[in-house]
Amino acid sequence: MRDPNAADNLRSLATAHPDQQALIYNGRITNLLKQIEAWERALAKCRAENSQEGQLMRTIDIATVKAAVNLLLDHIMENGLGKLPLNEQLYWKVLDNEKYVMNKTPGEPGVGDLFTDLDFVEAVVSDGQQLTALTLTELGPLLTYIGEFAGESLAAKGG
Repeated sequence: MRDPNAADNLRSLATAHPDQQALIYNGRITNLLKQIEAWERALAKCRAENSQEGQLMRTIDIATVKAAVNLLLDHIMENGLGKLPLNEQLYWKVLDNEKYVMNKTPGEPGVGDLFTDLDFVEAVVSDGQQLTALTLTELGPLLTYIGEFAGESLAAKGG
């Protein structure tokens, strides 16, 4: 604070002896440091309660994600994009054992295949094959492609 007297609404600093002013300043500083320490302890406790191996955790509400995906796909379809050409087949991907390790740069990227991903997703719909949670890993790249293609296409139309 540049001018401690500016916040002295009780005028206790302005009328105090310089030795008394120093005691007031020191008392305020000590009080603020204690408040900071208390907030730091509370923050550390909160982090500890919401972490796993030092990493902050959040919860994914699957119903919310499903609703968002449905709304976004409905939006794309309502804007005339019910079917999209799959103009790309291969894509780069970070390998599974490296994608969440942030303390080192990933090694060589892997290669994913949108055609194969689409085959897995179509099998789920047509006959219930591949009906496993892991099939979502094939859906992710397809959703990325759809978002990129639709975003570019709709932006070109002004929407």
